[in-house]
Amino acid sequence: MNNAQFETYCKKAGLTTFVAYFEFFISNLTNAEIRDIMMEYSNYTKDSAKTRISKSRTLIKAGKTKTILERVANSNHHTITTEVKDAARHILHKIELHIITVP
Repeated sequence: MNNAQFETYCKKAGLTTFVAYFEFFISNLTNAEIRDIMMEYSNYTKDSAKTRISKSRTLIKAGKTKTILERVANSNHHTITTEVKDAARHILHKIELHIITVP
């Protein structure tokens, strides 16, 4: 995955969504199961949820998880809340402790 693809996929996945649903994305749930959860709790449309899931899982498989979580944790962007930054740091901590394994 080149840098342009990485940036495009980050935008399509949504950094806040990536963090909020990260544990679902790395789970054994199907895309359809995650889509239904996202539609129920976040009011995503079917197509929007499908795109966010697909791009997030592709980023994870490409080994970009830590890069994304570090970007979120250190972000000064006004749309990324303190709660989302803290959640990203918490996931990073779990990865460092090998509680969560990612590619």
